[in-house]
Amino acid sequence: MVPLEGRRADLDTAYNEGMPKYVLRDREIVDFHCERLPGTDLWFRGPFSKQLNCGRYITAIGAAQTFGCFCDRPYPAILSERLGVPGLNLGYSGAGPDFFRGREDVLRRIDDSAFCAVQAISGRSVWNSLLDNSNGLAYRRRRSDGTPPTVEQISDEVIAQEITVPKVLVWFSSRTPDYTPRHHRRAALLGDYPRLIDTPTLARIRPLVDAHAECVSQRSSPQPLVSRVDGKPTTMLLEADPKPIFAGQGAALCQGIWHENKYYFSPEMYQDAADILKTPCRALLAAQDG
Repeated sequence: MVPLEGRRADLDTAYNEGMPKYVLRDREIVDFHCERLPGTDLWFRGPFSKQLNCGRYITAIGAAQTFGCFCDRPYPAILSERLGVPGLNLGYSGAGPDFFRGREDVLRRIDDSAFCAVQAISGRSVWNSLLDNSNGLAYRRRRSDGTPPTVEQISDEVIAQEITVPKVLVWFSSRTPDYTPRHHRRAALLGDYPRLIDTPTLARIRPLVDAHAECVSQRSSPQPLVSRVDGKPTTMLLEADPKPIFAGQGAALCQGIWHENKYYFSPEMYQDAADILKTPCRALLAAQDG
């Protein structure tokens, strides 16, 4: 296996399209230690372990909630420490299931791991008959033709066909999967993150995975923003999404001046997720060793 020898991201350079957008945006709050994954043009959260031997490390895929905005130690890092094995955080900004499909170098890293933690990702990151999301990210454009695949269909292809190692499905949210979409306003239709995903959706995906875990937490949210430079409270200016698709609470929270983080998960929520994931993940490791 080719060793992970990605170089550190230079935070003073212009934005690199292969780098998660959070790197420059959140630089005063946290250093993500991003490195480029060899064989790709993509930068993931680091630092990468030098001990990623085949079958002896764990991987996690997902979007911002796996990557860990405003958090020094997201759940993949905490889980790695508690299980005593190296980990590779492959969370990426705005990623949907399509993002991982066909990326052979990324999938190879996943399939060389002991198991993969698969985040239940927002349904609005999936392309359909009206909106094209062919790059697998949350930015979409309208399309005039095509058949409408469902979240489950795309997840089936990614989970069942492209990831061959044991998988644990991770529900990580401030809400339970039980919600009823209401149509009087867009925010009520989409629900809190992961948007458009509910209990029936999870039920159709669960047969494809080896284990699942639910973490529902709002602990210590909202999170005060503190500068890592001087340890004092700070503010951030978040620009409006240049390609808005959905309006509502999420869009409003992701722009303007932030004094606290009300949108992304708090560090304490990541601790809760790691606590819940520890038991099923330890069982997956034991099954591999046995």
